[in-house]
Amino acid sequence: MEDEAKKVVLGWVNAYLDNIAADIPMQHERPSNECIPKNAMLWWEPSDETDDRDYNEELHEVGSVVFAVFIRKDALNEAEFPQHESAFFAIVNRPEEEALVLAFYAPDVEEKHQVTFSIDDNTAFANDDEVYQQIVAINNAWDSG
Repeated sequence: MEDEAKKVVLGWVNAYLDNIAADIPMQHERPSNECIPKNAMLWWEPSDETDDRDYNEELHEVGSVVFAVFIRKDALNEAEFPQHESAFFAIVNRPEEEALVLAFYAPDVEEKHQVTFSIDDNTAFANDDEVYQQIVAINNAWDSG
């Protein structure tokens, strides 16, 4: 299930990057043009060393880019992802309602792309497999809708 979830998130990341073309929006802007399901959230998380660089500079200099992916436990019952509260260029995570998945995105040597996951332990889900299943379920519902 983890591999399938990674393929889904990779598709969301690629659609996000295609959508924004050359410029990354502010890290807390929602992607436009319906490039990801409305009941999921994906944000670019610039590394501490590269806060003033754009995506292309960070990818070139650091070799990967991190996206924060928020997956809500009740996402399939929600039409749209509820907006997070924010605090000085950060968002307030809701671990009792969602999982935070860090997706590390990097091109590999064959010019394909890959993602690896890190899932926050403080989450509404019982285990990582539940998060993977929810990612796939959200995407399947979006594809069929």
